[in-house]
Amino acid sequence: MKQAYMAVDWIRSTVFVALAALTIVLAYLIQRRERVQSLRTAWVWPAVYSLLALRAVLTHRAPDGQTIDWMIVAGMAGLILGVARGLAFGVRSGERPGTVILRPTLISGSIFLIALMYNEYQHVFRWGDPSLERIARSLIVLTAVSSIAVNLTRLLKWRLSGR
Repeated sequence: MKQAYMAVDWIRSTVFVALAALTIVLAYLIQRRERVQSLRTAWVWPAVYSLLALRAVLTHRAPDGQTIDWMIVAGMAGLILGVARGLAFGVRSGERPGTVILRPTLISGSIFLIALMYNEYQHVFRWGDPSLERIARSLIVLTAVSSIAVNLTRLLKWRLSGR
């Protein structure tokens, strides 16, 4: 029995390392350059993360008081992370109307990588432990709130800069 548990643990570790490597490579490729963001599509990813969070909350066990507390803390942490990332980004008007140019910085990229890696870690290792299920559910709430906050902060920063 102990060997079977060790094999599952080894598989989880391998999956985590593979996801971590993929995450780092993709984040590096995306976060290292300026990119154009259409104002019309700025809410696509926040909407996707919000739907995933809603699904996670509704399809797992009914949230108990402890789970709700975790989700409130996660929402507040997501708000802080999102605003911090949004403030760390450089933002200016794009060449075409309805677009902005996002200039990532080392700080914005670091915040993104740390949050994403921790999130992936929790999702890979959450199986079988009810407290980790609460954490994983809360992390998707954190991701959704952070995504909303970073986009809102970047757009407010752009508007306040006089475009």
